Amino acid sequence: MKKNLTLRKVGLFYQAFDEDAEILHYLFNYRMVKGVVGFPNNALSKVLNTLEEKKISYHVIGDEEINKDFKNINSYSSYLMKAKNKVVVGERVEKILKKIDTLKEEQLIELLDKIEELINESE
Repeated sequence: MKKNLTLRKVGLFYQAFDEDAEILHYLFNYRMVKGVVGFPNNALSKVLNTLEEKKISYHVIGDEEINKDFKNINSYSSYLMKAKNKVVVGERVEKILKKIDTLKEEQLIELLDKIEELINESE
């Protein structure tokens, strides 16, 4: 199983792919398009600082190669699990929003009443 997050420099941006992109999406809410997340060069230090704070091992491929291996305390796997959960929840929300767009006004009002009731019960 993969144990480090890889960032690749592409022009004026860094990109991460697949599971690495999911982790960056989770941590920074960066937009993920077809399994790819990109961010500008000037955000690299912010990203690396957060990866180090979270103890996520990483490898940067760019003007220079940077490797950080947290060995036994590497939390890549646990953040990947959290990221995958966020992606699944996001996909569910998108499906619900598409269905809501098709509702008639009275159905929408009824649905909103039920949602508000559930939220108020949980407070």
